[in-house]
Amino acid sequence: MNPALSNDEILEQLKALEKDHPTHRVFNHCMVVRLSLEGYTQREIAKIVDCNPSTVNQILKRFHEQGIEGLVPIKQQGRPHFLSSDKEKHIVQIIIEKQPRDVLEDCGDCSWTAPLVMVLIKTGTMSSLRTT
Repeated sequence: MNPALSNDEILEQLKALEKDHPTHRVFNHCMVVRLSLEGYTQREIAKIVDCNPSTVNQILKRFHEQGIEGLVPIKQQGRPHFLSSDKEKHIVQIIIEKQPRDVLEDCGDCSWTAPLVMVLIKTGTMSSLRTT
């Protein structure tokens, strides 16, 4: 945070941030900073915005270290996709066009279920296709 900024200047930057990033998360982060500027304690802020006091502390810490930019959440990477986009499309095509008995051994006369789709994925779509 730029220590030379007045509270009014910070409030203007918060309004601009909310306009540029109209998400619930950014709104809550801006609300935390606003309430802090108004003199509320972290516990009070946590009750008002319905979150954990440690979350309020993290938001304010990022704001003090990074300024307004610290209020915009960074995109979480998460776990990588299990299937490539092409393989996923291929699986969907198989499910739409074929019955499980056409594709999987020992399936009998059944419908597609999540466990059967997992068998299809784990055995490999090309190697599990029947040729008959």
